[in-house]
Order: sequence, then C-alpha cells, then structure tokens
Amino acid sequence: LAHDGSSKRSNLTKVYIPVLNYPIGSGHSSVAIPSNHGQRSDWARLHPPPILTRHSMQGEVAPLLVGRRSNGGSQVLSSDRTSAKQRAACLRGLQRISSRESIAIKSTIYQFFVTGLFISTLGTLLPQLQEYYGLGDSLMSVVFLCPCLGYLTSSFMNRSLHIKFGRRGAMMIAPTCQLLYAIVGACHPIFPLFLAALAASGLSGFIDGSVYSWIGEMDHANVIIGLLHSAFSVGCIAGPFLAGSLTNIWSRPWYHWYILMDSDEYKSEIAQGNEDNSAQNHRLFSKTLFKAETLVGIGFVFICLGVEASITSWIPTYIKRSRNGGDLSSNLCVPFFHIGMAAGRLTMGYVTDLFGLYRPMTVAICAALACQVLFFLVVTSSSSTAIIGILGFFIGPGYPSAMIALTIVLPANERVGTTSIVNSAGQAGAAILPFALGALSGRFGIEVFNYIVSGEILALLVLWRWLIKTSSKES
Repeated sequence: LAHDGSSKRSNLTKVYIPVLNYPIGSGHSSVAIPSNHGQRSDWARLHPPPILTRHSMQGEVAPLLVGRRSNGGSQVLSSDRTSAKQRAACLRGLQRISSRESIAIKSTIYQFFVTGLFISTLGTLLPQLQEYYGLGDSLMSVVFLCPCLGYLTSSFMNRSLHIKFGRRGAMMIAPTCQLLYAIVGACHPIFPLFLAALAASGLSGFIDGSVYSWIGEMDHANVIIGLLHSAFSVGCIAGPFLAGSLTNIWSRPWYHWYILMDSDEYKSEIAQGNEDNSAQNHRLFSKTLFKAETLVGIGFVFICLGVEASITSWIPTYIKRSRNGGDLSSNLCVPFFHIGMAAGRLTMGYVTDLFGLYRPMTVAICAALACQVLFFLVVTSSSSTAIIGILGFFIGPGYPSAMIALTIVLPANERVGTTSIVNSAGQAGAAILPFALGALSGRFGIEVFNYIVSGEILALLVLWRWLIKTSSKES
C-alpha cells in the first residue's frame, strides 16, 4: 500500500498493520506500512490486529484498516472508524472459520466441559469414597494432591511431546488419560491404584499449551478462549449436581458416576492439524521462560487460580460458621460462583476482543475487590450468596485474559512450553493457597477468609498492571 505522504505521521500511531509476505492470487504481493521509528504505539499493543494465517489469505485478502482518498491515494482511518471496522471484523472473522476448524473448536469446547465435570465432582464423591475405602480425613486428603502432580508432570513434558507428535498427538493424550481414569474408577480398584489413575487424569494439562498456541493464531482468540473457559465453568456447575443426584437421589454407588463418564470422555476427541512439529531451540525456550512478562504471568496465574480454589473450597464453611447459614445457602455458594465465572468469561471474551485486554480486565479486578469488601460488610447468608456469584463474574476472566496476554508477546514456537509452565503454576496455586488458608483458619479462625481473599485480589491488580507494563515494553 503506497502512502502519499500527505497524512500526518501521528495518524500512523492509530493503527498497526503487520507486514505480510503471503502469495496472493497468481503473483506475489506484500503489504507494508511506513516506519514508525521502530516503535509500536500503546493503541497497537493493546489492540493487536487479527492474525492472518496462510489459510485465511488464500482466495481473498483479509480486510485492512485502510481507506481510500478520492484522488486514489491511501489514508489511515481515524480511530472511530477503525473501532467500527474492528466490530464488523469481529463478526466476519467468526464466519471465516473453516468447517474443519469449526469442528475442532467444538470438540475442544466439549473437552473443556468434560474436564470441568471431572475436576468438580471429586469433592461430591468424597464421603462415599471415604466410606468405601475406610480411610480417615488425613489419608483421603491425598486425592486433592494427585491431579496437581499429574498436571505438573504434563507441563514439563508438553513441549517435547508437542515437538515429537505435533499438536494433534499432544492434545489427544488429555482425553486418553481422562478415559483411563474413568475406566479405573468404574472398576473401583484398591485405593493406591485409584490414586495412580487420579494422578494420570492430571495429565489432561497436555491440552492447555496446545490450545493456547493453536487458538492464539486465530482471529478473535479472546472470544474463543472465553467460550472454552465458559464451557469449563459449566462443567464445574453440572458435575456436582449430576454426581450428587446419582449417588443421593438415585442411591447409586460412587463408581457408577465413572461408568457414566466413560461414555462422555470417549466422545471428546480433538480433530486438530499436525503443524507444529518442528524442532525448537532449548536456549530460546529458557530465555523466554525467564523473561519478566513470563515470570509476572506465572505469579498472576498462581494467585488467580489460587483465589478461585480458595473461594470454592472454603466459602461453604465460612457461610456456616461465620454467617450461621443453613445447608442450602452454604451449598449454593459454589454453584453461584461458577455460574458467575462462566458468564464473566463468556462476556469478557467479546469485550476484550473489541476494546483490548488492559482496561476491561483492570476494571474487572477493581470490581472484584469492591465485591469482596461488600461481602465483608454484608452479614446475611442469602445476600452473601448473591455477592459471591457477582464476585465470580469479575474473577473468572482473569485466567484466560492472562494467557491471551502472554500468547501475544511470546514467540510462536515457544508458546506451548511456556504456557504449560504458567498453567502448572496455576495448578500449584490452586493446591497451595487453599491449604494455606485452611492452616491459617485453623489457627486464627475462619474469619481470616475475608482478609486473605481481599489481599489476594489486591495482589492480582498489582500483578496485572505489571504484566501489561512488562508486555508492552517487550512488544
């Protein structure tokens, strides 16, 4: 695109168009823009352009944010018209997804839903598991550590398996491990074997790095990531209800739940292309892992998932002891929180796709902190349940937004390994922070719940601003 030189240079900071060197039609064309002194503007960093893949460039040129003058010259659009173009492109981009990609996305959404079912039902089945195996509380608490161990293992193996078997091979391991766990659970074996199968289910972390690397290259990744995590939250909502109905209302033994999950997990196969099987440079991976934005992202995800796990683990106990709530109000807190998370992740995906990541997520974390303060002031159990649902709405988008922010600044060939490490840090936070909260509540009382959660949300706000700052410098 030729620039006639008549436009002011300051206009060039309003839009960023990547240099393209893809073949178009029968010839070879390239798109370039004048230099902006080697710097990307704040608008460009916070509103990255749609990523054009080799598939999307065949047969058509993706719409560019460039207008035409009446004399034939090119003109950079104003920020208002650019925003309108982005909104229109958001709708067109979802329509340009091929049928194969559409099937793959739907399969991945279903896989996230099934993963939510697996993760959320362990606590519901815990009383029957304890009675069946005849174990005390201390030994039964080991079941919460096993999935975390499997997830940590998958995070360190994900990159090498992705190189050797490609994206499809790495993503197929996750449903295979969950299917193995469901089969072993349905056979109700001895307790050590059940723990081994439970640890194997944690290997479902293989899907995370591959998903973020794959979807991060698509148009409007924020929307698709929001759909995935909303499906996960829906699975977390449905799992305890279905498992509780099966064991309590229909009086079925706990292992019948795993028989039901066998059929669900068999369907959740991922149809992905095998495109990322090239060799990677270990030195580049180590350099990327210890960059400032990666380390800040690890801290943010660690606390974010730790906050979610702390709330879902201890809020029923807090409502019963501190607010004198009944069984109904205390048990409704966790489903309300997951409903809020599902709605927040789905909504924030569209919002960030239109307005960028920084401001919407900053507002969401500030609103979450305000909800936590309001929860501290309100003393009735019914009002507390409603506030917890609103808190979930603002807390839920934090994790997927952080992963999107990291995939924007990470090199494409290092996204799988790095995002797997970041996800493993989140799983560690989901295991460590609830344990720390329980230890402190045992010493100082359950009332420390409010202070600890408020401090963790405040830390999220600081780390989010730091993450955006370091990512902007790197960009």
